[in-house]
Parts: sequence; C-alpha cells; structure tokens
Amino acid sequence: MFSQLNKNEQNELHKQYRTNDLFRQWSPIISEQEWRNGELDLVSLWHVGEKVLQELRETEAQRDEMIVFLFRRLVKDFRTILDEDGSKTDRSAVEAECSAVAVMCLVLTQLMNAVQVGEEEKDFGNRSMCVAIMGLLRSHPYFNVLMEKFFARQKTNDGKKVVITPFDPILTSAPDDAPKKEEIHESTMMAAVIKKEKTTEIISLIKQYMNGKTKPKDILRPVRAAIDAGAIRRPSLQEFIGEFGSDKKKLKTSLSNYTNPQEHPFDGDEQFTEMVKKFREIIL
Repeated sequence: MFSQLNKNEQNELHKQYRTNDLFRQWSPIISEQEWRNGELDLVSLWHVGEKVLQELRETEAQRDEMIVFLFRRLVKDFRTILDEDGSKTDRSAVEAECSAVAVMCLVLTQLMNAVQVGEEEKDFGNRSMCVAIMGLLRSHPYFNVLMEKFFARQKTNDGKKVVITPFDPILTSAPDDAPKKEEIHESTMMAAVIKKEKTTEIISLIKQYMNGKTKPKDILRPVRAAIDAGAIRRPSLQEFIGEFGSDKKKLKTSLSNYTNPQEHPFDGDEQFTEMVKKFREIIL
C-alpha cells in the first residue's frame, strides 16, 4: 500500500528535490503523464525512488539481484493508495505497474548519473544495476516512452541547454538525507551562510556538487558558485575543512585562489553558471 504525502510533506520535499538536476529534468515529463494518464505526482514518485536507492545502498553485495524484487514490491504497493483522510483508493494492475516503472526510471537515471563527464566509456560501479533495470523493463512500452522523453529533452523551460551534474546516489545519500533544521547549528559553515534558515539546503547542495570530485577546481566550483549567487560569503579555511573534512586542508591555496573575488576562474563554465542559478533559487 502506498501512503499519499500530505501537503506539508509535499512542500518540504519539493524544496529539497527541486535543486536536483535530474528532478528538474523529469518534472515536465512526469507532470504530463500526471494530467494525461492519472500518474502519481513527481514528488511522490521521487520520494519512493529515494527509498529504493536507500535499500540498494544498504545492500552490500549483488545489488543488481534486488532489482526484480524491488520492482515487484512497488507494483504491489501501488495497487492501493492510502489518502490523507485514511480512505483507500484501489488502482488497476496497469496503473500500479506504470507507477512502478516510473519509479524505476527515476532510479535508473540517478544510477546512470554516477558517470563523470569524459568517462562515459569507462566501467562504473552502478553498471550492473542499470543493466538489470533495463533488462527487466526494456520491452515495457511505458518505460520506453518515459526514457525517450527524458533523453529528448535537451533544453530547460527558459531555453537553456540542460546541464546535469554527475552524482552517485549509492556512494552518497541524496540531499533529503541532510541534517534536519533543528541540527543546523552543528554546521561549521553556518557562519558563512547569508540566510541562516537556508543553511541545510545550501550546504547540502554544495556537498552534492562536490561528491565524487577529486580535482581542486571541481571541488571548489560549487563553493564559488554559492558565493557568486549571494548564498554564502567567502569561507575561512577552518570553516571549510570543519564542514567538508580535514582532508580538504590540502586545498588551502586552491580555496584562496578559487574564492578570490578579484579572480574569475569559472568564466564561460556552463556547469558553474547552472550552479549559481540553483543557489539563487534557494535564497530567493
């Protein structure tokens, strides 16, 4: 049985998810299915997908063997919707299966997104799970419709090129697993955040963008983007390593250079421009 989110839960989760590049890419696609075919809303489907990813993270071996089991359970759960008022709505087998397929599409694209730019031809840790999902659903019409629409969408609603930042959901939990508002005071970067009530969202997004990066410029790109967006001030070295780990102490010189307001190391960088936009959306 699937329990419907209430309005407050929907709003809170949307605030967290909307900074995710893939969530934004899927938004118009799932919305179309929602009003045309009665599909569940994207926030609900994404939330279920996060739970699927959490189970995969907690499975230490043979994660690909979990795919069929998780899909079948989703189909069963989606047969009945538990509404806010406690009433139940029964759905057809086709409707339930389509919602389960939609969730697996969201999961698949997140697993695929672990591939770093320029390393598309290399093997990566999530390949077996991706192959398992595609092998299970490749003949399903709804799967093919959704994935075709996903890859066909090359521009955002404002006409700009779609930019999706690599992020591995298996190695690092998504932003909605970030500290809750009552834990914000523990963040050593809080002093650098302009709007304190947005600390969790801002720091979580920085960490999301940093995930998997090894080069100083790539690690510090989201920090400079947050600065240029007006989300944070230039952090001190102690604030930086206190939040992101003592291993970042070696970036002392790079932190100084890449956050220097007199320097513009990211001019013409599309990823950087998109990051600035995301941070501005949080604080506006």
